[in-house]
Amino acid sequence: MADAPLFIAHNVSLARGNRTLFSDVNFSIHAGDRIGVVGANGSGKSSLLGLVSAAYPPDSGRVALRSDATVTYIQQEFVPPSNKELTVAQFLKSLVPQELCAASRSEDLQNALNVHCNLLGDHSALAESDEWQHEYARLQTALENVSGVDADNIVASSLSASRLSHLANRTLDALSGGERKRVQIVSCLLNNPKLILLDEPTNHLDLDTVEWLEEFLLNVAEKGFDVTGAGGGIVKDPVAFVIVSHDRALLDTISAQILEIENGTATMFEGNYESYNEQKLALAQTLRNDLSAAANTWKRELAWLRAGVKARTTKQVARIERAHSLAVKLKGLKSRAAERTAPEIDFSATLRDWERNDEGSIVPATRTLGQQELLALKKLNVQHPGNPLEAICKELDCVIKPRMRVALLGPNGSGKSTLINAVCLNKGVMSGSVAWHDLAQMAWFDQERARLPRTETPRTVVCPKGDFVSFRSKSLHVYAYLDQFGFSRFDASKVVADLSGGEQARLLLAKLMLEDANFLVLDEPTNDLDIATLQRLEQSLNGFSGGVLFTSHDRYFLRRVATHFLVWQRSTAKWIAAADLDQAIALLEPIPEPEVVKKPAMIARENMTKKRPAISSKEKREWEALEKEIPKLEEQIAAKEHELMDAYSASGKPPTEMNLLLTQIARLKETLTEKTARWEELFLLQD
Repeated sequence: MADAPLFIAHNVSLARGNRTLFSDVNFSIHAGDRIGVVGANGSGKSSLLGLVSAAYPPDSGRVALRSDATVTYIQQEFVPPSNKELTVAQFLKSLVPQELCAASRSEDLQNALNVHCNLLGDHSALAESDEWQHEYARLQTALENVSGVDADNIVASSLSASRLSHLANRTLDALSGGERKRVQIVSCLLNNPKLILLDEPTNHLDLDTVEWLEEFLLNVAEKGFDVTGAGGGIVKDPVAFVIVSHDRALLDTISAQILEIENGTATMFEGNYESYNEQKLALAQTLRNDLSAAANTWKRELAWLRAGVKARTTKQVARIERAHSLAVKLKGLKSRAAERTAPEIDFSATLRDWERNDEGSIVPATRTLGQQELLALKKLNVQHPGNPLEAICKELDCVIKPRMRVALLGPNGSGKSTLINAVCLNKGVMSGSVAWHDLAQMAWFDQERARLPRTETPRTVVCPKGDFVSFRSKSLHVYAYLDQFGFSRFDASKVVADLSGGEQARLLLAKLMLEDANFLVLDEPTNDLDIATLQRLEQSLNGFSGGVLFTSHDRYFLRRVATHFLVWQRSTAKWIAAADLDQAIALLEPIPEPEVVKKPAMIARENMTKKRPAISSKEKREWEALEKEIPKLEEQIAAKEHELMDAYSASGKPPTEMNLLLTQIARLKETLTEKTARWEELFLLQD
C-alpha cells in the first residue's frame, strides 16, 4: 500500500463558466513528493488543488485519492473560527483528532487486545498459533509504546517545533497577518496528514517568516507527524507536499518536482525551480529549432507543389499528403511560439521639460538623465504613526540617481510603507530634508492598490476618456493595450472589485506604464503576480534608466533587481546600507515577540522555583519514598506481564482471567507514570 500513489488524476478536464482551465491532465502524487505548481494567473493552479482535496469533481476524467491518505489544505486566506476569543492553543487543540491522543489510543489498543484474547474462549487452540501469538505481541508492544501524550502535549510540541510557543495564549483576533499564517500552517499537521496542499503560503509574509516557513516545511517533510512529539511510529510514509507559489526561492528550496500548467495542459518537470527553468529554456530552443526546420522544409515542399507536378505515382501522392500534414504542423508550431504567457511590461524613463524653439514658441523637450539626483534624503527623521516615542527612521541619508534600484528590507511592522508615505506624500510627523529633482516624475505602485477605483473597469482605469491611449508616443486602442496585459474584452469590462489579486496587480502596472515616469515607487509589487509576469517585470526594471525605490519579500526578485539595499534595525531605528541580499538578510533584526501571557499555574511554578531553591524536608521524604516505590512498581508490572504470558501458554485458562491481568497491568502503568512525573518535579526542586 505504501508504494501506491496517494493521488491519481487521469485525463482530467476542468472549466469555469465558458472557459476551459485545463484538459486531459494526467499526473500522480506519491508519498514524499514535493511538487511545486506554477502557471500564469488564472491558469487553474488553485482549482487543481481543489480537485486534489476533493473540494469538487472534475468535469471529465477521473481522480482517485488513496483510502488512507489524509489530506490537509492550507488555502490562501485564513478564515478564523467564529469565536474570536479562542486562544491559539485552544484553536489548535480543537483540531487534534481524538484517536491521536494517548488516552484514546490506549483505550483502542486495550479493546483490540481484549477482543483478541476473547477469541481463546471459543478456540483455545489459538494459544498455540504463531499467527495469534504474533498479533498478540504486536498489540501488546503497541500498547506499551503509546507515547503518553494528549492533545495539550501535541499542541505544545507543535508550537515548540514551529517556534510559536509565545503565541499559545494569544487570541486569534489579536494576531498579525503573518502570525495568523504561521498558525494556519502549523494547524496542517494536527490531523496527521500524508498529503499537505499549500496555496500561496508566502503571500504578504516578510523575509523572516518566509525563511521560517522553509525551515518548518523541510522539518515536516523529514519527520511528519513526529514533529509534534506524538508520532509514535504511526506515519511510516514521508509526507507529500503540493505547493502553489510564485516565490521562486521557496520553490527552489522545497520542491523536487515542478508541475507547470500552461495553455490548458499540465507538464511535470523533475528537479527544483532552477532545474525547471533550465529545462524550459531548452524546450524553447527546441521549439525555435523545430519551427525553423519545419519552415524551411515547407518552403521546399511548397515550391514543389507550385511547380504543378501531377500526382501520377504513389510516391507523389504520399509526398503531397506529407506536405499538407507539414502545413498543419507548421501552423501548430507557429501558434505555440506566438503564445503570450505574460504582459508586455516596458518601463522607460525620460526627463521631460519645455524649451523655446527658433520661432519663440514653447515646445516640449527631453533632457538626458545623466547622473542627476532624482531624490535626496538628508537627516530624515520619521515618527511612528502609532507610537510618538518610537521612530520609523533616524538621521536617514540616501541619494537615488538614475539606474539605482534601492530595496527597503525589514520585517512586517517595521515601517517600510510608512517611510514611503513620508517621502512620497510628505505624510506623517517628520523632520529633515526630502528633495526631489525639478523634473522628477513619480509613478507609485501601492500594495493596497488604493489607486484603483473599486467601481471602475480596467477599460476606464487606463482610458477614462475616448478609445485610445498614448503609449511610447504612439496611439493604441484601449483594448489592444489591455490585451498586452492579459485582459480580454470581457475582462476589461469587469469592475475592479471583481478582479483577482493578480489581475489587479497587472492593471496597476498597465496604468503606471502610461504615466511615463522617471522614478518608480513600488510597494510590494510582487504580491499575487505569476512567475512569467515577475520575470517580465524584472527585465523591464533592469532596463529602466530612471530611479526605483521599492519593497519586496520575494528573494528572487530582490536578488535580480536591487542595486542597493537599506535594512531596518529596530535597536537603533536606523536604516543600514548592505552590499548584497545575503548581507542584508544577515543584518535583519526581527521584531521581538510579545511577552508570553503566563497562566497562574506557570507563574506559581516559577515563583516556587525562585523562592524555594531547596527542597523542604517533607518533600525530601516524599522524594526518597518515590525512589523506593518506583522500582517496586516496575517489578510488579514485569511480574504481571510474565503471569499474563503464562496464562496465554496454558490451555483452558478463561479469557476473564487474562482480561483481569490486562486491567491490572494498565492501572499499574498509570500509577507508575504519575509517580515518575512527581519524582521528576521534586528532583528539579533540589539544589
